[in-house]
Amino acid sequence: MDPKQGLPPFGRGWTRRTLLWSGGLLAVGALGAATGIGTGRWLRGWGRPTPPAWEMPLRPPIFGAHRGGAAIFPEHTLAAYGGAHDQYGCRFMELDVRSTRDGVPVVIHDATVDRTTDGKGYVSEFQLTDLQRLDAGYRFHGPDGKSWAGRGLRVPTLGEVLRRFPDSLFSIELKEADPGRDAAVVETIRSAKVERRVLLGSMRDEVISRVQALAPEIPTFYSFRSGLLLLAAHYVGLARWYRPTHNALLIPNRLFGLDYIGHSTIQTAHGLRLPVLVWTVNAVEEMKHLLEMGVDGIITDRPDLLAAAAATRHAGHGQLAHTPDGSESSANEYFLTVEPSSRGRLDT
Repeated sequence: MDPKQGLPPFGRGWTRRTLLWSGGLLAVGALGAATGIGTGRWLRGWGRPTPPAWEMPLRPPIFGAHRGGAAIFPEHTLAAYGGAHDQYGCRFMELDVRSTRDGVPVVIHDATVDRTTDGKGYVSEFQLTDLQRLDAGYRFHGPDGKSWAGRGLRVPTLGEVLRRFPDSLFSIELKEADPGRDAAVVETIRSAKVERRVLLGSMRDEVISRVQALAPEIPTFYSFRSGLLLLAAHYVGLARWYRPTHNALLIPNRLFGLDYIGHSTIQTAHGLRLPVLVWTVNAVEEMKHLLEMGVDGIITDRPDLLAAAAATRHAGHGQLAHTPDGSESSANEYFLTVEPSSRGRLDT
């Protein structure tokens, strides 16, 4: 015995190693437990808003017009959405929203008007009256090479688009992070009484979380980031424990240049009662492939090609599964016909 230490030399070393190993194991165990608890909380959606009860009102395959069909019409104009709706049977309108200097939500993608109009400057610096003096067809040439300048097209307000198409569904991406802008969009949706016919989303998770708190009755779609987390849960086999926090999955057709959407991805989403719409698909063969895999809808710049690609597979797209207020209806009560002579009319 060493009277100064009270332990034999071997005992002292063994005790230190034991303490180190024990401490390490406890740390690893605590980290594992914390990770497990954190994963469980994330899967169950703890601390996140619960999405409203909602069912996709359109039966697949759903034809989605990206910015109104930006390859064949001047994007984000009433002429574009009207053309996609009337000529190609699109009932799903994808649009982006920003606000003017006087706080009016308008439908435009870029932060500036430079690319799509004859003006220059930031959207947020224009009063609505000044913004709508610009020619929104000025820089666009159609597939036939003809210019759309001088046809009286202007940047529409969100309210104008929502009211123009009473038989359609809208996905609205909020492009700005200012909380005041969110509130104006929500007020416009409520004023138009289309809460059940919109899906709100944003690339910024904090924006859509704020909207969910502000307007819990309005359905939302997954952001790019939150959608990736859902897909990650699918790929590691945890999706069965996942509780959705949004109402629809709108995902890109490729991720970092790779095809990643398969039957199992779609089945997982459907098992969670999430419709799957894929953007932005402009090639006919890819459209056919996605439809064969069972996606609910395709969002495209080329609604003309989508209509042709789906023609041989689905003769009855565009039916409403139920009325916009959520109640069930028969096909005779709510049917969106796709016959050329009556396309775009809601038969009641």
